[in-house]
Amino acid sequence: MRHSRVSSGARGLLAALAIALAFGSGAEPAAAQEAAATGAAEAAPAAEAEEPLIDPAAVEPVKRMVATLTGAERFSFTVDKSYDAIQFDGETIEFGGRQEQTIRRPDRVRVESWDRDGRHLQTFYDGKAVTVYDDRNKAFARAERTGDIDQLIDFLRDDVGLRMPLADLFASDLGKILVDNVIAARSIGVETIGEASYDHVALRSREGVGLQLWIRQGKEAVPARMVITFERVRGRPQFRATFSDWDLSPRAPDRLFAFEPPKGTTSVPFLLPKRGTAATPAEEGGL
Repeated sequence: MRHSRVSSGARGLLAALAIALAFGSGAEPAAAQEAAATGAAEAAPAAEAEEPLIDPAAVEPVKRMVATLTGAERFSFTVDKSYDAIQFDGETIEFGGRQEQTIRRPDRVRVESWDRDGRHLQTFYDGKAVTVYDDRNKAFARAERTGDIDQLIDFLRDDVGLRMPLADLFASDLGKILVDNVIAARSIGVETIGEASYDHVALRSREGVGLQLWIRQGKEAVPARMVITFERVRGRPQFRATFSDWDLSPRAPDRLFAFEPPKGTTSVPFLLPKRGTAATPAEEGGL
């Protein structure tokens, strides 16, 4: 197979970057990553233990959302996302993009991502392998992997070392995740987005992460918007996602999740970071 036009440095990063974008995270510029790392010492001190403060009016819509998302065998949606990158001088710069995701339980995922800088990526998981295709460089990376979507998330977090701001929303144990991690929940009120009404709730985790959700009222309790604030990280960076085009019964045949390399594409290595590599504060404690 002929050599890729992707630089040697980019080869090892291709798959990790693509999957980060695909699952709602984002690859920060080197300066932002280092600033986040050096900012650990400046992060706000951990809060003292608090008594649980749970508002039943906030719990009810969250329970409906959990039932909707965990009860759907397959679903698709579009998400516009943005995230903050803290620079050396403390300035906050926003990056982002758009994605279309289709998920079919137990072990099928397809994500198409368009970054604001023009990068177009496609990620496929067919229960046998994770494949990432970079349309700009006409290159793809593939890692053999089996298991359900929960195991895929664990692999990307534990082995690849990615932040996954959206992933827990689609985990089968979403309810348990919220029960174990949330120490405070309050209802902000009912708000209108477009032509629908949404319950606006605010949650706070043990790790110092704030989560706001706008959950559609009614039977199909899907989120319209999500804001994550990393309260203990210098600059309190945020991740923001706006959801649209929800479909809880899309057509999702096997071929949708299978990758066929287009002519003229090149296979590049799917390199994983060394175990034990420290995560930046923004990568830790994600809800």
